Amino acid sequence: MDEPTFPEPISVEEGLSANVPRLDVPERTELSIGIYGNAFAQAFRVVEVVRFDELQTLGLVPHGITEQQASEAIEADERDYHKALVRVGNAGNHGCSCEGSANGARSHGDRREVISPRRGQFQWNLVKMLESPLRRSVEPGDLAVINAYAHLRRWYRRSAGFLVGLTAASDIYVMAGATLTWLPTVSVVHANSINIWPGGRLEIQGGSVFVRCEKLNAARKGSSPPPPPGGGGGGAFPPDPPPPRPPGGWQRIYLPGIAQEAAQAALQQAQKDDFL
Repeated sequence: MDEPTFPEPISVEEGLSANVPRLDVPERTELSIGIYGNAFAQAFRVVEVVRFDELQTLGLVPHGITEQQASEAIEADERDYHKALVRVGNAGNHGCSCEGSANGARSHGDRREVISPRRGQFQWNLVKMLESPLRRSVEPGDLAVINAYAHLRRWYRRSAGFLVGLTAASDIYVMAGATLTWLPTVSVVHANSINIWPGGRLEIQGGSVFVRCEKLNAARKGSSPPPPPGGGGGGAFPPDPPPPRPPGGWQRIYLPGIAQEAAQAALQQAQKDDFL
């Protein structure tokens, strides 16, 4: 089997404008998108981020903050973290050379273990910066904080091109009993609409995937199927109207059935990176 060819990186603007008309996952099939995916190669592209505002265009970092603000917040949290490491180090070293004593003093071997702090506990400057653009209260363990920190850390530590796997399509249809998988190489999905038939499933294998769409149509369990992409026949989507498009652009939507999977994957990756 031939090895997949790594797509030639393109600009963020080109990656978002080169939409394909529609992605259809037929009934009872399993298709995947990514470098090693088995379908929709025309919808997957690798974009190179060259400016901070392009991180925000892709949705990896919230709008409303500047590169300097983000840098200062992360640097302040780093200082707090290293101060905590020093405190823990001092607490673990009581400064003597004893091996225990006759009066019952503990030796080094049976001293109580000192637990080192983790970087993810020291995000309060980043939290303070993110609360305004997110328009809600967050804490260091919030997924939005974890994801923003991961992308910002990678941005400030980059030594070569900052590459992002992007899937862009006008519409995505996951038919009855079908599964569409976004492989770990997919970090961003932009679509006008995502339509899921009864029994259809979206799966995320990456630690963090940002999804933007104008409309999310998902048939409720037990409901009649919605009309096929070509129109005609079938039942209807739930009567609830889709969220309106905000003046500033697409609305961020966490898709039912994948939000928990995405959060779990992100937390596992954070723990692997010794972040939490």
